[in-house]
Amino acid sequence: MRDRSLRSTGSRRGFAVILAALAALTVVQTEGVRRVARADDPPAAPPAAPPAAPPAAPPAKARFPNEKEKAELLPLIKAYLDGDSTEAFRFRIGLLSALKKLEGSGVSILADIENLKKLIYAARPFQPSFDKKSMPKEAKDAEVVFNSGTGVINVTKWLDLRFGISLPPAYRAALEAKKLNLLPPFPMIVTLHGKDDYDDAKAQKPFPGEEAIKRLYPKTSMKAVTDSWIVYAPVSPKGKWTEDEAVKKNLLTLPAIFRHFHVDFDRIVIEGGPEALLFAAAYPIYFGGCIVHGDLSDVPADIVRNLDSTFVYVVQTSEKVAPAYKTLEDGKHPADKLAKGPPTGLPAWLETVHRVLPKSFTWVVKDKSAHRFAYWMNLDVLDEATALPTIEAEIVDTKDDPNTVRIKSTGIRGITLFLNDSLIDLDREVRVVINGKPLDECRIESGKPDGTAVRLPAKFERTLDGMFDRRLLSIRKSQMYLWMFPVALEQIVIPGDAVAKEEVDPTKTAGTTQEEQDEKQASVYWDKAQAQEKAGELRRAITLYQKCADVGETKKKDAALAKVEELEGKCKKGEETPPAMDDKPQSHPK
Repeated sequence: MRDRSLRSTGSRRGFAVILAALAALTVVQTEGVRRVARADDPPAAPPAAPPAAPPAAPPAKARFPNEKEKAELLPLIKAYLDGDSTEAFRFRIGLLSALKKLEGSGVSILADIENLKKLIYAARPFQPSFDKKSMPKEAKDAEVVFNSGTGVINVTKWLDLRFGISLPPAYRAALEAKKLNLLPPFPMIVTLHGKDDYDDAKAQKPFPGEEAIKRLYPKTSMKAVTDSWIVYAPVSPKGKWTEDEAVKKNLLTLPAIFRHFHVDFDRIVIEGGPEALLFAAAYPIYFGGCIVHGDLSDVPADIVRNLDSTFVYVVQTSEKVAPAYKTLEDGKHPADKLAKGPPTGLPAWLETVHRVLPKSFTWVVKDKSAHRFAYWMNLDVLDEATALPTIEAEIVDTKDDPNTVRIKSTGIRGITLFLNDSLIDLDREVRVVINGKPLDECRIESGKPDGTAVRLPAKFERTLDGMFDRRLLSIRKSQMYLWMFPVALEQIVIPGDAVAKEEVDPTKTAGTTQEEQDEKQASVYWDKAQAQEKAGELRRAITLYQKCADVGETKKKDAALAKVEELEGKCKKGEETPPAMDDKPQSHPK
C-alpha cells in the first residue's frame, strides 16, 4: 500500500473560522488500514446594561498600554482595521513597528483579549449607514424607510438584504454626531419573525421585521430594552428559518450587520420559537443568549449539551411549564443560565447575558452542516457512519497535564484548534492529548502553501496577522470582532475511536487491484464534488476535488487539481465572509 502522510500535496487551503472551512485532505496509514480524513465547509457593556460577570483577569505576564500609549495606538489601529483601505500594507507596517517598540516595556496587546476588545471598539471603522445617501449603485431599487412612530429603520432590496432594525436613541444621536466610537458598544437582539409577521390572509406585509419588533418590543412596556439594545430583525420568506431541524444559516446576514453597526460582540441574543434554540445550539460563538417564545417550542434533547454556555429565557404565557424549559432542565442545562417568566421579565434577564468561551465543553453534531464549530474548535472531518459525532474537550493545567488541551471524541476524524490567552497560557509550551494519546505534530499557517509543521509540545507566537488577517477569514475585513484567536493548530488528524471506514465498501471491491480500487474511489469523490459544485457549495466541492486528487495517480487527478484551483479563485472574492453566516440571503419575493 502506498505511503500517505499528514502533509498531503496541496492539502493546506487555510482553515475554517466560525463558520468557514479547512479545504484540506489528509490520508494516513495506521496499523495497515488506510484512513481517509477530510475537512468540509461548515461557520462588554452597553450604556445602560453592563455585563453581570466581570471579564477575565488579564495575564500577569502582559502589561496593557497606558493612556498615553493607547492614544498613540488608536489612530494606527483604526487605519489598520479599515478593510476597504488601499493602503492597508502601509498601515500594517506602521502598527507592527509601534507594537515592536512597546514590547520592550512589557506591552502585549494580543495577550490581553478583554482590553484588546476595548481598544478595537474605540478605534474600529464602520461602513456607511443604511440610508439613501450611501446607497450603492448596484442597489438602485433599494428602499430605506424610517418609521418615526416605531423608531424602526426598514431596509429592502439592498444587495439582497432585507431587514428591520431599531437603534437606541443614544446610538442614533452619536451616529448623527459622528461620535459612535466614543460610546461603549451596544448589545443586540436578533429576532426571528413569524409567519404572521410576514403575511396574512389578504397580502404580504411590506416590513415583516418591523412587524416583529412592534409586537415584541412596544415602546410602552419595553422601553428599557429599546433604549439600550439594538433590535435587528432579518426577513425570511414566510417566516421559515429551518428545514427538518436544520438551520437556514444564510438568512441571518450577520456579517453585513457587524460591518455597519457598533455591536457588542459579547452580548448578542437570538430570539424566536424553536428555531432560535436551533440557531443558538449551532452558533454559540455568536450568541450569548436565547429568548424562546411559544408555549409549544422545544429543542431536540440530543443537542442540549451544545447550549451549556448559553443563557436561555423561556417566555411563558400560561401556568404550564413550557416543553423547552423542561427539556433543558432534564438535560442538566446549568441552573444559573436557565430562566422562565413573562415578557416583562426580559429587561432584567438581559442585563445578565454575556457570551461565554468555556474551557471545557461537550459538543454533539446532529446537523452535520451547521454543527461544525464548537466554541474554539472546528470539526473539520466527520465519520459519516456515526449518527451523532461527539467531542468532549477541556483545557487543564496540572502536574500530569501542564498547559494541556485534552480531547475525547467519537465519530470525529479531524479538527482545528483556536487558542488565546483567556483559554491557555501561550507563553508556555502547549500540549494536546487526543483520546488518551499525546499529539506529536500539527501545522500552523505560514508563508508556505501547506503551512509549517510543528512538533508538540510547543510555544506559539501571537502575531497581528494571526489575530486579524488569516487567509480564509480576515477579521480585519469582515469586522467580526467576536473572533479573537491569535493561534490556530491545524490539520489535526484523529485516526478514530474505532476502525475508520473507507467511503468505498471494501467488500464490493474484492478481487480487484489497488489501482482499480483507487480509480473507483476517485470517481466517487469526483461525482460528489460535481454535485456540490452544481449546488453552489464551492468550498465543499473544493474539499471533494482535493480528496479525489489525493487518492493517487488516477485518471481524474489532473482534472481534480485543476478544479481545485478554479474554484479557489472564485471563492477569493468572498473570503472575508464565513460560509456559516453568508452575507447573501436567499432571494425574497418582490
